[in-house]
This record gives sequence, C-alpha cells and structure tokens, in this order.
Amino acid sequence: MKNYQNIDLNKYSSIKHTFSVNEDNTVMVVKFSGLYRKGSLGNGDGIFMFSLLATHYYIFESITIILDLQDLDYEWGNTIFKSLNFFDEIGRDNDEKDKTVIIIPSAQNEMTIKEIESHLSNGRRIYCTSLEDAEARALKIVTEYLG
Repeated sequence: MKNYQNIDLNKYSSIKHTFSVNEDNTVMVVKFSGLYRKGSLGNGDGIFMFSLLATHYYIFESITIILDLQDLDYEWGNTIFKSLNFFDEIGRDNDEKDKTVIIIPSAQNEMTIKEIESHLSNGRRIYCTSLEDAEARALKIVTEYLG
C-alpha cells in the first residue's frame, strides 16, 4: 500500500497493560501500569486505556471489570473518567450501564483517583485494597447478577 503507515497504538502511550478473564469470562482483570501524563498531556493515555478496555470487553462481555491501578503513576487527567466509569460510558442499555467497575488504586494515586471520580454522577464503582479482595467482590457481584 502506498503512503500508508502501519498503526502501533502502543507508541502513543507509555501505559503498559495486561488483560485476563476467569474461566467463564464473567470477571475481567485489567492491570494498567506506567506513567499517565498530567492534565491534557494525558488525554491520549486515558483514551488508550479506554479503547483497550472497550476492545476486550466487547469480545468477552464480562459482568464486572477489575481495574488494577496499583502500578499506575497517575496525578491528574480527566480522560481517566472513561475507564473509571467504563460501563456507563459504553452501556447499550440500563442493564449494561449498571455493571460494576472495581478499582484497586495505589496508596500514591488513591486520593487523586477518588477525588476525580467524585465528579461522576452515574455508574457503579467499588474500591478495594487488594486483588484478592477485588476478586472476592467481583465473584459476589457475578453471583448476584446471574441470580
């Protein structure tokens, strides 16, 4: 192809990521790490994170998502809203919008994430202090969801 360049989204953000799902795909664990640039410089980082979440979610359609942000160097930036409020952002109906995002912040980014999250009026979010606690909460949510 003439005058086309291959796209490598990883060169637009230094955020590292791993995605995993449990056996029945009902819980997705997403670990974001690295530097989330401050303010408007971080817009690309926030969109990068959200886009990866959307891609993986639409393939697996998990009931809940655990966002492990313990190794994310985050100080400020509004586009992280899209990931913290993921289901309300992408929800195609009220059932999907009402799904829960479980957030595991670090001691360094917890206050800032909770402060920026306080500006969100919709969506369901739960904070946990460890992956083990988040997994237990996620499995409880799945059990209640499946009734």
